[in-house]
Amino acid sequence: MDSSATEVQNVAEAVQTVWQYHHMGHDLPKKADGVMCLCSSDLNVAVHAAKIFLSGDYGWLLFSGGIGTGSHSGKNMLGWEQPEALVFRDAAIKAGVPDHAIHTEEASTNTGDNVRLSRALILEKGLAHESIVVVQKPFMERRAFATFKKVWPEPDISISSVGSSWDEYVENCELDQEMVVNIMVGDLQRIKMYSAPPTDFQIAQHIPEGVWLAFEYLVKAGYTKNLIHT
Repeated sequence: MDSSATEVQNVAEAVQTVWQYHHMGHDLPKKADGVMCLCSSDLNVAVHAAKIFLSGDYGWLLFSGGIGTGSHSGKNMLGWEQPEALVFRDAAIKAGVPDHAIHTEEASTNTGDNVRLSRALILEKGLAHESIVVVQKPFMERRAFATFKKVWPEPDISISSVGSSWDEYVENCELDQEMVVNIMVGDLQRIKMYSAPPTDFQIAQHIPEGVWLAFEYLVKAGYTKNLIHT
């Protein structure tokens, strides 16, 4: 066992440990070929992507997301009838991004398809893609990174999300705190499971012993709604 790992004392400590692990800690470059935003039910992500695009030297802004099928998708949570990419596009235009700078991929329903279908669109349109800023929810940064580098390893990517503490995020999120914890726990399980056969959906990510102890603590505490049961 990692000598730095200690016994988890409570749910709040475990949540904070997993929350911090999901963050990649990448610096945001002031210049990149484009900004690619992975869509969801959280319009704060769309506004964050728009602010990034308007703040630096970026060639294009792409929103990737179809009509979600998950329980916390825009359709099932908020009744959206359009692909999430179109809802995000409208939010970005309201935030000041010119319509001509925006591209949309409107068919994907999972992170792997976000990357695959966006890559196809980027190549079809002949958009520059050596460097890309990928925008996602804060607790899905690491999964987005691991999936992107598995599906499309060539671009140099930086992951960005709304910069906030755990308390600030859940206060302003459409999802309640319990659901966010369930999603974080499920994503951590997937980071471990999806980097190995038979799925092999992501590149491997080191999981420190203390983070896995926090995962196990939260599972025992009942945060199991987003787990894959094997």
